[in-house]
Amino acid sequence: MSDPRPPGPASRPAALAACVAAARLIGADPELALFGGGNTSVKVAAPGCTVLWVKGSGTDLAAAGEGDYAPLDLAAVRALLDVPDLDNRRMRERLRDCACAVDAPPPSIETLLHAMLPHPHVVHTHAAPVLALCNTVDGAAHVAAALGAQVLVVPYRHSGADLAAACRAAWLAAADAAPRGMVLMHHGLVTWGESAADACAATRALCARADAYLDRRGARRPPASDLADTALTASGCALVEALRAQAGAIAGQPLRAAVRSSRFLRAFAARPDVAGITAEGPATPGHALFTGRMPQVGRDCAAYAAAYRAYLGPGATGTGAPRVILDPDLGVLGLGSDMPSAARAATVFAHDAVVMARASALGGYRGAGDAWLRLAELDYGGASPAAIASAARLAAAAA
Repeated sequence: MSDPRPPGPASRPAALAACVAAARLIGADPELALFGGGNTSVKVAAPGCTVLWVKGSGTDLAAAGEGDYAPLDLAAVRALLDVPDLDNRRMRERLRDCACAVDAPPPSIETLLHAMLPHPHVVHTHAAPVLALCNTVDGAAHVAAALGAQVLVVPYRHSGADLAAACRAAWLAAADAAPRGMVLMHHGLVTWGESAADACAATRALCARADAYLDRRGARRPPASDLADTALTASGCALVEALRAQAGAIAGQPLRAAVRSSRFLRAFAARPDVAGITAEGPATPGHALFTGRMPQVGRDCAAYAAAYRAYLGPGATGTGAPRVILDPDLGVLGLGSDMPSAARAATVFAHDAVVMARASALGGYRGAGDAWLRLAELDYGGASPAAIASAARLAAAAA
């Protein structure tokens, strides 16, 4: 049984402090995690049970504190791995019963994945160099060539119960292998270790190998000078206001705008193949929460909104107003109901554009696929349960 007593600061183990320190280091690196993405955990022996401390859902790793971690009965969580036909809604309900504290934050959607692994410390990131390998025409082959036996490769599955089951199957199939991590295709990287430092070192080492592989094949990251933002011209500022007004009229409310205008992003927006590249979706489906399924390419917000509403289908929320607009005169324009959400949209897409460009140079950028992307956007966007269930069935059929 879970212990209902809330553990106070004095009962938090020393290993949790190390886990949180590692989380902050990872969260400070946008190449590894952005705005609540990624998670860390530690397993600690306690009287009567082993406690899994895992990052709370949606907590930004860069600002995580010990109070942002949920303590769970590890054995009870692992038992959920054997529950047949477990979906994410029931998983979240069952995880509440595993909590060792009544005031614990809701645990990460990847809690079952953390629980499944036997190692004390687990780190999950959305590592950009790894995503550049995954999101290619021959993604699994590139991952194998770059990282080899150091990783297990797990096909894309929606975050939560389905992904944990896929990771468990890959782990069991590996038998006597001794990998340093798992590559979750179109999603990111999982590493582990006896200490938080060991897990972080594995993350850094595997990312360095992925970077080196990309560089050797001409898929280099743009230089810092090309990624630095530059000021807009007067005509550029006028264009921002015109697009913001168009999108706001569709959204039915005033929108705020944030611009990322670097030499690289303006050139990316001017690519003749940019519409095809970006139609493949973000670097990982979870980023659709910030940027949408695809950006608007061009200046016709009404046409984009109509097409986007048709894509999402019945049961979805929202007006179809663009969250990201690409324009050669601007670079990336992020839109949102407030300035933080506009800035997040612009920043996440600017990050993903680098992944898209590197993957394109490695033979062509390919996202997770329409069915998985639609499921992610509907689930994370708060669509109706019926719409989410329908999207999940279509995604499973496409797997």
